[in-house]
Amino acid sequence: GVVCPGMIDTAREYADMASHITNYADGAYGGVFAAALASAAFAESDIGALIQAALATIPAGCDYAGAVRDVVEWHRQNPGDWKAARGKIKAKWQDERGHRQESAVLNGAAVVMALLYSGGDFDTAIRIAAMAGWDTDCNAGNAAAIVGTFQGLQPGWDKYRKPINDFLVVSGVLGTVNI
Repeated sequence: GVVCPGMIDTAREYADMASHITNYADGAYGGVFAAALASAAFAESDIGALIQAALATIPAGCDYAGAVRDVVEWHRQNPGDWKAARGKIKAKWQDERGHRQESAVLNGAAVVMALLYSGGDFDTAIRIAAMAGWDTDCNAGNAAAIVGTFQGLQPGWDKYRKPINDFLVVSGVLGTVNI
């Protein structure tokens, strides 16, 4: 998504190819959806429009799309209680439908929940995505990347940036090529 800013169709195409190397079905659709969200965030700041644009890139009948649509509807019905939405995600998509803890469906639902219930607030999006308790690192990272992209760099975010002092660690399979 960040490689194709504002070019959702190109982001979808690249993500579809990359996602099918390691995943299939909802796992691959999750990669496509996340890439589309990230790409769209460069051109759009309305969270609902971002979600709808990303939904258009995956099959409407897949579980991933169904979970996203459910979260959108649960937010519409009760916009002030993300924990209730989290409970509904768990009940329907984990307990009833059998998606495992690390499932792309649960992760996608958590990211969408964080985006919607945060109202686009960076700190709140991170907290909700992490506190949902599923794949906390990637969900918080995805929610933060999407909100951060459509908001642009904000002065209050120095609390996240300064402690790492722009330090970057890149690791690979071979320890000798780690930077």
